[in-house]
Amino acid sequence: MELAGALAVVTGATHGIGRAIGVALGQAGAKLAICARTDAAVRATLGDWNRAGIDAIGMRCDVSDPACVDAFAAFVTGQRGAPSILVNNAGIGRFKPLEELSLEEWDEMMGVNAYCASKHAVLGFSKALMLEVRKHGVRVVAVCPGSVDTSFGNRQRGNRDRVLKPEDVAHAVVAALTVSDGAMMSELDIRPTNP
Repeated sequence: MELAGALAVVTGATHGIGRAIGVALGQAGAKLAICARTDAAVRATLGDWNRAGIDAIGMRCDVSDPACVDAFAAFVTGQRGAPSILVNNAGIGRFKPLEELSLEEWDEMMGVNAYCASKHAVLGFSKALMLEVRKHGVRVVAVCPGSVDTSFGNRQRGNRDRVLKPEDVAHAVVAALTVSDGAMMSELDIRPTNP
């Protein structure tokens, strides 16, 4: 796929992995439509990117709210048309033992992504969708990064040299998108070399 001029939607694009993916795609010439949970974060990210020459639009969107998702989709198609790339990056995590997890926290995680349980559901959904749409020339790639140096989950990392950088994951996403038209990656694990 040629990234220059392609419209890429990136959810959760204002921090960490999503932001790095947006930057990598923008630097490769893609036009971006982004969302995140807060207006301030979206505005700040758009300002940074537009000053850096990255063509991006965006709005606040809570991806667990179907009405917000519909509004974001209408915004994107109204402003830029149909996207050719969707990076479904938004995610939340509640990192504690299952017995300490409230039903509300479980429902919130499942609505956005949930953590281990929802990630396995996402992998199953991605594989089923890939099998359904690949005959139409649509690629579905599940990217599964290991530990990444972000503030996600507010976890403290002992040795930051032994985790991935958001840019490592962004590089993997760009590689998966730019593989020749005759090939497709359906699942991509990326892990630190020395955990």
